Amino acid sequence: MSITSKDNNWRVQTSLETGLIAKRPAEQGWVLVASFILAGLAASVSVTWARHAVLAKSSLEMAHGASESEEAAQSGLNHAREQMRQGHPPGNCGDGTEQVVLTEGGHVVTIEREVSSHKRRRLRTYATKMNGQFTEEAAVRARARVVQESNSEGEPTRLNCDSGAVSTMMAGLVTVLSGSNTYSDVDMAGLFILEPGADLTLENVVLRGAVITRAGRCADEPMQTGSNRPTINMVGDIRLIAGTVLPDVAMVAPDCVVTADVDARVEIQGQVVANELDLPCRGSLRGMVVTEKRGNIGGGCKRPGYGRGPQSWSNELVAGAERVTLISFPSESYTESEMDAMESCNVFN
Repeated sequence: MSITSKDNNWRVQTSLETGLIAKRPAEQGWVLVASFILAGLAASVSVTWARHAVLAKSSLEMAHGASESEEAAQSGLNHAREQMRQGHPPGNCGDGTEQVVLTEGGHVVTIEREVSSHKRRRLRTYATKMNGQFTEEAAVRARARVVQESNSEGEPTRLNCDSGAVSTMMAGLVTVLSGSNTYSDVDMAGLFILEPGADLTLENVVLRGAVITRAGRCADEPMQTGSNRPTINMVGDIRLIAGTVLPDVAMVAPDCVVTADVDARVEIQGQVVANELDLPCRGSLRGMVVTEKRGNIGGGCKRPGYGRGPQSWSNELVAGAERVTLISFPSESYTESEMDAMESCNVFN
């Protein structure tokens, strides 16, 4: 009995073991399928994460530039725009008036600006950096449309030195005024040049031509300050009409203080540049008005065309401040020699 019992127990164990063995292949198949599913999910998550990482890197490059040199060149372009707005526009390498800035990262950034017309500018910045035996370089070229503006304590708006000198020499009538001068009930013509400290009073006067100060004639002349600033006082009926020597320019006096009596009637046809301008009277102003420090034009003064977009700017004047309104980054076209080289190339020879 005991042997049989042991034998039966052994057989029961054996049958149970056999049963377990019979079930293992099915369980292994389920585990294999589950492993494939988990592996597929893991691969999907990995691919999704990798794609997200690539997109994030691409966005980072678009936002900050693909290299430090490109970031430095782009920063130079923004610096040029800000300098133009403040009245300190950079020049170009041709005449040695470009701006050179050394960044904290060790980049030498050169900033250039070229006047292509009185409403367009070419801007160029390039950055270089020595990195061991290699040199990192990046450049940005752009074309901008600008609107000339008045500014505060920046580069004053004046005549171009060449055109200013030529205009003075070609003018048939040139009157140089110093000290105190008064003109009443008279029609006048020509260019009137105000010396430092000159005081001019106009009463019931028609002036066909332009009023200029020394500082307005050329950038080589210093700006007068304080009591040395020339002054113009307008009383009664005043007409300032731009002449043919300086077309569209009635006054170029960036260091002059211009005031009108409250009961005066003033008509100005042409652009006006003054240090301070106070017109609390009735009148009409046809042209751009630029004040270097302060400007007050009363409600009784009409300004046809003002507020309907940028007003015309005389080609005789060099703007002190420029606001960039449009900017483009045109691609550089192939030169004729490059086109000839590409057409003559034969990869089979």
